[in-house]
Amino acid sequence: LARLVDLGVAAAGDGRVEVAVHHLAASERAAELAARLEERLPRSSGCVVSELGGVIGAHTGPGVLGVVVVPT
Repeated sequence: LARLVDLGVAAAGDGRVEVAVHHLAASERAAELAARLEERLPRSSGCVVSELGGVIGAHTGPGVLGVVVVPT
């Protein structure tokens, strides 16, 4: 989780961003990751957490986490 947070912070830079955490069957870890990102990215408009669909899940498997950072 620490590495994903560091990568998200690096991708955000100094500007305002929108952030999302995606997961598959890992809602508790996703919520923890989102909380860490919100703590480290005060200029974000919050963090959306959502579960991945079957197509991506078939290739990654349960437990996968992903972070999306989009400049606004």
